[in-house]
Amino acid sequence: MEFQDLLILVLFVSAVAIGWWLGRREKAKYSEPENTQPDYFSGVNYLLNDEKDEAIDSLVGVLEKNSDSLDTHLLLAHMLRRRGQMERAIDIHQNLLAKFTLTELEANKVSLELARDYISVGLYDRAEGLLLQELDSGVGDQKHCFQSLLDIYQETKEWGRAIEVSERLIGRGGAFWRNFWSKPKYLDDRLKRSVAHFYCELALEYTAGGDVRTAKKQLKRALGIDAESVRASMQLAQIDMAGGDYRAAIKRLNQIRKQDAVLFSEALPLLTKCYQQLGDEQGLFDQLRQYSVEVPSTPLDRLVGEMLQSREGDEAAIQFFVAELKKRPSLDQAEALLSLLANRGDSAIETVHKVVKGLLGDKSRYLCQNCGFTGTHLHWKCPSCKQWGAVKPVTAVDLV
Repeated sequence: MEFQDLLILVLFVSAVAIGWWLGRREKAKYSEPENTQPDYFSGVNYLLNDEKDEAIDSLVGVLEKNSDSLDTHLLLAHMLRRRGQMERAIDIHQNLLAKFTLTELEANKVSLELARDYISVGLYDRAEGLLLQELDSGVGDQKHCFQSLLDIYQETKEWGRAIEVSERLIGRGGAFWRNFWSKPKYLDDRLKRSVAHFYCELALEYTAGGDVRTAKKQLKRALGIDAESVRASMQLAQIDMAGGDYRAAIKRLNQIRKQDAVLFSEALPLLTKCYQQLGDEQGLFDQLRQYSVEVPSTPLDRLVGEMLQSREGDEAAIQFFVAELKKRPSLDQAEALLSLLANRGDSAIETVHKVVKGLLGDKSRYLCQNCGFTGTHLHWKCPSCKQWGAVKPVTAVDLV
């Protein structure tokens, strides 16, 4: 970050120097130029001595005397915002809009930067007003206006507003769509996934308020936007379970295998509870054995192994894990096998089991496919890159 700050300062000094030189050259035709040279070289001296705050203060004075360059103003304001001096950044942007004669595109650019200032200090209403105005204009940086609006609505949990502005884009209407993105399919898929999660968030609010009927409508809309929304299927299954309709819940949970086989392991606790409530342990066992062949995963294999142990004894479970390890080497599977073998009283195996179990305790179980964030439980929205639906369970092979 320090190198980036220094680079921005160098660029800013260069911009001010050029503006100062051009302004001095132009004014020399008509009058004696103002003496800004000492301020400029003072700013350079502060910069060379790594006194960034003093450099900014000195160079602001030069900018006020040579205010012809819009980009120079924006560069300074950006630098101030990066250093947390939000009031000064806001003053520069407001001054540009109030006192400068700007083209529509230039005004759009400044308004977007001012909106970012407002977001940084939590003035979401002001930022929203500017961003909506820019979107209505149909010109300028529509992409970042839209993204900044979504950031606001997600921060304030205004899921209805987030859906409204997103579906406006999904409809690809008019100039708004044309100015936004050059690769609509990529954006379309990613945006639809996000909107499905917005509907799921709304459904949680309705469920908490006791309005289950409206919650189910929101979840069905989520599936209408993104047919592969595992989260929507799981929430619908939970609503069915709360209402005692376990067979309907099982049907929804089984759909997850087709939606995203990697995430099917997240449905196993719910699936197990449904069969237990129905008193159909054999049905659960038969289904899990079938799934372990069709969509094998470590959590699924461990559940099958546990059921085998309780139904047929340790030896049957041991043989199962040995066979699975030959097909898909996994530290997690090895720990399950060692746990069973340790029951036989072999101290050496007990020691190895403790070591392997300790190693597994340090392993991250979930990985963001977008930024590489790792964690111990599933996040529907990555805490690091803020992308929806990018965090997945780590596979058995990854755990080795």
